Amino acid sequence: LRLAKPKLWWPAGLGAPHLYTLQVEAKAKSRQSAEQKIHFGIRKIETGMNPSSQSRWFKINGRPLFLQGGNWVIDMMLNWTASRYRDEIALTRQANLNFLRIWGPTGVPPESFYDAADREGILLHQDFLNDWWGTEHNLPDSRPPLALVEQATTAIIKKGRNHPSIFLWCGGNEG
Repeated sequence: LRLAKPKLWWPAGLGAPHLYTLQVEAKAKSRQSAEQKIHFGIRKIETGMNPSSQSRWFKINGRPLFLQGGNWVIDMMLNWTASRYRDEIALTRQANLNFLRIWGPTGVPPESFYDAADREGILLHQDFLNDWWGTEHNLPDSRPPLALVEQATTAIIKKGRNHPSIFLWCGGNEG
């Protein structure tokens, strides 16, 4: 897939979060057998460490990025609807925030959450589910099998890889 002069996806406060739609259709003997519609954005994330302050910096599409955000935890009252996620992301943008950290034990939100973040230009820091790293109450022999951690991590990456809103993957919760 090649795009001539693509419009870039920008986070809130830096520009429009431009999205593209790719529709793929597979046919067998001139009959449709499968169809997939994928929304995606084009952007470049850079990061590094400032040697004098020992702080991390980020750039998006070559421009410095100042992160203003908070922590997102799934609704404990089980109000898990697409409209709820759209409203939460819209409120995030209205509060002049540009990023949210998805707390590890929350798990992986549904597609509607990521879609809303993509549309609103809200950057997401996605924790993985292995929050047993670095916690004193989890002894080495109580850790899940490494193969299970690898399987879960791979599934999360495959689910989120086309969402331009995800700018940071984190290996564990506070570990």
